[in-house]
Amino acid sequence: MVANDFIGYLACALVFLTFYQKSMMLLRITAVLSNVIFIAYAARMGLLPILLLHALLLPTNLARLFALMWHRPRRPPQSGLII
Repeated sequence: MVANDFIGYLACALVFLTFYQKSMMLLRITAVLSNVIFIAYAARMGLLPILLLHALLLPTNLARLFALMWHRPRRPPQSGLII
């Protein structure tokens, strides 16, 4: 198998794995990895649309991942009932 094919299949497998993640943190980590691999694949193959897509998705996924990492759980909302 050619190295470019392997990189492409790995990127596709990572995207596929994102759909099976139950944890949002794992989903974002897998998505970031797939973005990085797809960027490498698209750059090697000269696939500008794929390169642009994943270059835009990468900062989005990183921002969401960092937001999850620094999110502080809030206290549950108090009920509006006064007894």
